[in-house]
Amino acid sequence: FMEKWHRAVEKEYPNLGVFGECWMETTSSQAFFAKNEFRTKQKGVLPTTIDFQFYAAAQKAFTEDFGWDTGLMRLYYMLVQDFMYKDAYQNVLFLDNHDVGRYASTVKNDVAKMKMAMALMLTTRGIPSIYYGTEIMMQNDFDWGNHDKVREEFPGGWDDHPKNKFTAEGRSESENEIWNYIAKIANYRKAHTALQTGKLIQFVPENGTYIYFRYNENEKFMIVLNTNKDETTLETARFEEMLKGVSSATNIITDETTNSISVLKLTGKSASIWALK
Repeated sequence: FMEKWHRAVEKEYPNLGVFGECWMETTSSQAFFAKNEFRTKQKGVLPTTIDFQFYAAAQKAFTEDFGWDTGLMRLYYMLVQDFMYKDAYQNVLFLDNHDVGRYASTVKNDVAKMKMAMALMLTTRGIPSIYYGTEIMMQNDFDWGNHDKVREEFPGGWDDHPKNKFTAEGRSESENEIWNYIAKIANYRKAHTALQTGKLIQFVPENGTYIYFRYNENEKFMIVLNTNKDETTLETARFEEMLKGVSSATNIITDETTNSISVLKLTGKSASIWALK
């Protein structure tokens, strides 16, 4: 039915954006419902689906210890399966929604882990979708018997709310910290097409760090995730194919600029987004 529905809608409104919620446990079963190159009798017609594979990987990437197939490696293995989609860059990304526990609860209210996850979602391939309240780290574990727990009202200064979280004055210090962090990256993304539609190349995570690049003809970015608790030294020689000819790099989060990128000092539990020149 949904395939017939979408074909009819697409014919009438070819520029209408449509995506579907396909809650699947594997990439192949998710890609089955999207436009792909594998179905022969009846190809998937959805331009894109909500990316539950990204969600599943992000749930573990910053909560598990780094290992051969745990922690950051889950992101790597998730992305290497993108060949199953016709265009994985159209996948809709999310960390939490109305049917699952809030991400702040997943990371036990750890602001640093929340920042890494949001930086990832706003810079990797795909279309980010931020569930209301995630920007101030609203918490609640999911309860199958009570969906209301993850669908509670946003504390927006309504008559029965003592505070208005729409304003900086109504938010706590930590809430403003994550709010401002997300706003800075999101606005930067909005102004730079390489972070929206640019190609992605990733490198196998090592020693608790994960590095990938977004780039197009006009700009290039290096994104570095460091899940180690302590400061980490990153030697960048193995990324030479992407760093060749680069003379400087600016961290868009801290506004720090460096002319020496052969070795980077990474703050523990942090994300850095480097605009390369």
